[in-house]
Amino acid sequence: MFIKLLSSFLNPDLDDSSEHLSEKRVQLKKITEKMPYETEIKDPVTNPDLIIPGLREELLYETILNLNSFLFIIEINNMSDKYLEKIIETVIFIGRNKILNLKKHKNNLKDELWKLFDIFSNFSRKIDLSKDSKLKKALEFRNYYFDRDKSQIAKSLFIEELHELKKNLQKYSSDEILELIEVKDFDTKDFKYSKMIKALRRSIIETQNLSKSIQREKREFIQEFIESNAPISQYNHKKLNEIRMEFNLGGSIFEPNLLFQICSDLILGEKEEVIVKAISKILKPIENLELYLRHKTNTERKEEILKFLYSCLKEQASKFRDEIDDAFRARSELMGKYLEKETEQSIIQKEKSIDKYQENFIQDMISRFSEINEAALTNFMVINKDIVHKYIRFLNTGSTKEKSSLIEHFSE
Repeated sequence: MFIKLLSSFLNPDLDDSSEHLSEKRVQLKKITEKMPYETEIKDPVTNPDLIIPGLREELLYETILNLNSFLFIIEINNMSDKYLEKIIETVIFIGRNKILNLKKHKNNLKDELWKLFDIFSNFSRKIDLSKDSKLKKALEFRNYYFDRDKSQIAKSLFIEELHELKKNLQKYSSDEILELIEVKDFDTKDFKYSKMIKALRRSIIETQNLSKSIQREKREFIQEFIESNAPISQYNHKKLNEIRMEFNLGGSIFEPNLLFQICSDLILGEKEEVIVKAISKILKPIENLELYLRHKTNTERKEEILKFLYSCLKEQASKFRDEIDDAFRARSELMGKYLEKETEQSIIQKEKSIDKYQENFIQDMISRFSEINEAALTNFMVINKDIVHKYIRFLNTGSTKEKSSLIEHFSE
């Protein structure tokens, strides 16, 4: 585990040979690299929507001290939140300001950025920067902690990641890099950066899955670097409203159009009672998910909704496993009422066909939902008692008026 591995570097009995340290670096790299989510959520590095925002974040907040090195230093020095603030103020924000000051070098900004990277790569405890006392203090303060790390892992992580950032920026011109650093509202971004670091410090203390915490917190922070109209351009309102309606109406359990068709064809004396019972159970896990996500971040919402969709596609551990299973049993009972006059062979064939259709629909929902930018998820979950009642009335009556009233809940 990451925490145990970090703590092991403090053990004086460990072999500090270069071979042993090399092995530990390999272990650390494996642990801190992207870990696959059960739900195959895209990582900021590979998600096309987040490549540019991710570059902005790294360029402005990680060039003088990258996140992984910072977390390593936090762990081995057992830092408090108060001390984190000092490093953030005297190191991170100073480095960020130096990047922003490059705007005055419009014609040769890229060359000046490379020079600044070279300065950031100075690991001396005494740096000759008489004309820039703030940067001198920032680098010497950072280097003090690099020196305290006898394993040199913090420094190695910094060198590797700065090299990777430089490689990623090679293809950009000075004008394009200038656009990358044209970012506004730093008060909010600075606050959220501090909030992210403190949240990750808590993950270290509480021995949580740090790799997953890093992904979650960093994705959330990177959202700050997306243009305000990004959710509209990357996933238009019509598509967003469509999948919002499908999901909130229990589409991951029973595709709404198919459910309406089946309810329309039901010929039962107790039709309304059957529909009320079935829909109440089918929508129960969606209602519970909405309640669970109310105070989550958009990043956490996306992660949890994808997990939920995968739990509907196949049996896997889930907070909502019992409710999902009850919902699918209610679906089966409703289908049983619909097919009860069919021959046994016909029932088997139609059940297989409907199940396959539902499976394909869930997979399609997963694909479409994965494309939604997290910034667009603030009002994604809208299910409430009024929507449940209107859906039941529409399925029972087929009324155009009820349908229009229901659809209004999913329009922005």
